[in-house]
Amino acid sequence: MDLGAPVLDHDPDPDYSLIGGASFIRGVPGQPTLLLRFMPAAKAVPPFDSQWLALVLTSQVFVGALLGIAAQAFLAIVVIFHVLPWFGLELLDTARAVAEFDLPMRVMRLFWGAT
Repeated sequence: MDLGAPVLDHDPDPDYSLIGGASFIRGVPGQPTLLLRFMPAAKAVPPFDSQWLALVLTSQVFVGALLGIAAQAFLAIVVIFHVLPWFGLELLDTARAVAEFDLPMRVMRLFWGAT
């Protein structure tokens, strides 16, 4: 094994949400049993079954990714419109307070004196 050769098949930042979504869809009751019935362990999948099995396995990844995106959007909406107001933090009021603080001008006054 050449330790100086670059590793081409290594992904330094795998997409864990995609993996999580696909594994979530794999947990649908009855689906793994159905798929395993058509995928024999000792031999290749028959050609007439390979098309729809590939479609089902690929769709699991896409449906899982869509569910992950929907869950993140739902979480953002819940946090912005329900959790923050419950703590007394409205998003627009918080943005106004940050703008009124004017941090860049305060930092400039430290270095160049009061104007």
